[in-house]
Amino acid sequence: MKVCTDSCLFGAWIPLDSGPTNILDIGTGTGLLSLMLAQRSNAAIDAIELEEAAALQAKENIASSPWHDSIRVYHEDILTFTTPKLYDLIVSNPPFYEQSVLSEDSDEQSAKHATTLTLDALLNKSAQLLHPEGKLAILLPYFRMQELMDNARQHHLYPERVMKVQPTPKHAFFRCMILFGRNAIEMRTEELIIKDNDQQYSAAASALLRPFYLHL
Repeated sequence: MKVCTDSCLFGAWIPLDSGPTNILDIGTGTGLLSLMLAQRSNAAIDAIELEEAAALQAKENIASSPWHDSIRVYHEDILTFTTPKLYDLIVSNPPFYEQSVLSEDSDEQSAKHATTLTLDALLNKSAQLLHPEGKLAILLPYFRMQELMDNARQHHLYPERVMKVQPTPKHAFFRCMILFGRNAIEMRTEELIIKDNDQQYSAAASALLRPFYLHL
């Protein structure tokens, strides 16, 4: 599985000012978000991954990192995952292509399509596992932003911070990063351009990515 720039930006953007002590990463894939959050905090992190090959890769990546003691990978379906914990922070970069044409490759289908985890199911499970003062951060395509917000309200989760992301100044928004909480407060909205017209990382994107990129 490839590591995407928008996923890296999401891992760098996720607000940690609430000082979470335990974090849940739903659909960890390669373990990218868990590793980035471990680098940014002292939290204990549970990383859930349904697809076996991805879970094995996440375990290998984490085992070879300086943060292997902070992260535990579970090869499980989040919908049947049980724990006595309530998490201070839940993060997810879920399948993007719910209701679109499916890939013939079953592993790729599970990784990229919401065949087993719909947006409603993700929000419902997150609401169950989230501490009363906890936060939920989700990365989705921009065209699903309003759908996500409307659905989240049905689970008593309310947007606190939104980052709308453009690939370049010439392109429309293509990703949204949203932080939810249990209380309805005034929403803070920001915008981020990844690269300028010369295909160089913008100052804002560079500031987010610099702690994680070797050459930037």
